[in-house]
Amino acid sequence: MQVSTLKATRDGGVITVGISLPTSPHSAAAVIWRFSADGKREAEVGELTSLVPPVPIGDAVTNNSKKFYVRGKVLNENDNPPVPFQLLVTVGQGGKALLIEAPTEKEDSRIGSKDVRFIYRFVVEVAS
Repeated sequence: MQVSTLKATRDGGVITVGISLPTSPHSAAAVIWRFSADGKREAEVGELTSLVPPVPIGDAVTNNSKKFYVRGKVLNENDNPPVPFQLLVTVGQGGKALLIEAPTEKEDSRIGSKDVRFIYRFVVEVAS
């Protein structure tokens, strides 16, 4: 299980999360969950799709040491044969992308007639 670290700044602005499929016509949708530093689920903090801009999840100070879990699906279009896709999750602050990564937890890197599930995890650390 990979957990990425967002190095945020205290006064850097709002943290945002987005998803995209830069090489594919497919769409994706996801829900963002926030967990406390000790792993207790606190709240759903956002819903997003690859068709909308990144969604805000709060400021760095409020989210310091919090863990986030982005769980979603790349939506199929009944491709036959299955086609490759690249999914990227972007986590930023103040309008600047700080993490752009492909989730390592996904069912497949090709999509056909079934949606492909993915999970992306990150933690916020405020730089001192």
